[in-house]
Amino acid sequence: HGGTHGGGGPSTPTTTSADSDSVRSNGGGVSGSHKIGRRAFVVLDKTVTQSTLESLFRDTCEGVVQVELKTDGESGRSRGFAYVTFDAPARVNEACERLNGRELPEGSGVRCKVMPALDREPRRTPERSGSNKRRSNGNGNGN
Repeated sequence: HGGTHGGGGPSTPTTTSADSDSVRSNGGGVSGSHKIGRRAFVVLDKTVTQSTLESLFRDTCEGVVQVELKTDGESGRSRGFAYVTFDAPARVNEACERLNGRELPEGSGVRCKVMPALDREPRRTPERSGSNKRRSNGNGNGN
């Protein structure tokens, strides 16, 4: 008579592995979206200095935390772009609306571009070169 009870036992372990999978996938999504939104990416003329850029943003926009003009390591000259960090994501949109297309330096006829910076952006390029390599390997193997 006692033999019928044993059947239900082995099925229990399967649920634990499914749980750990769902926890892992949830954890991955949160960190990525967290960083985006507080920085503006500025494309500008290479004659614009850090101090010019900083005073423009501080005079025109609220909540400026940091202005960093990217320079060439050897020459110290501007590389033609900068990042501006704000204290809140909404400030980035305001800065884009106010300063995108602004003549900089004034009277130069050169207009700067201001757009929200995506922290994901720089990571895309290595993947692209990686896929090219993979393609060429495939051709070599096929021949």
